[in-house]
Amino acid sequence: MPDEDTIQALLAALEFRSVSEVFATSGDSGAATWRVRHAGGTVAVRVFPPGHAAAVERERRCMATARAAGLPVPAIERIIAWQGRPVMVLEWLAGCTVADELATHPWRAWHQGVLFGRMQAAIHQVMAPPD
Repeated sequence: MPDEDTIQALLAALEFRSVSEVFATSGDSGAATWRVRHAGGTVAVRVFPPGHAAAVERERRCMATARAAGLPVPAIERIIAWQGRPVMVLEWLAGCTVADELATHPWRAWHQGVLFGRMQAAIHQVMAPPD
């Protein structure tokens, strides 16, 4: 995970104004991810390792396809290259992880399982874009 100076340099490169919060979230796909609140709203900023531009482009196409099919996928605001790394800025979708929901409300496990299964079924109805 990049240090504070590196994060501040990235935020400056993204031209975010009046940043009020930068919170590291759990990363995925090898990307470091932050929730950033700034004058323009709240976004997720994902920084991928160098050399992952093709994977980021594939993810962009998959997310666009899923979003067009009506799945709850965040909109991609922009993708840039920064210091040799792909950076994806996404709409922030508020919520919690399945693990957090189950830890907080274990009596909802059955219902959460049903919702999770329905979402998985909806995802599997969407054809992935070709490579």
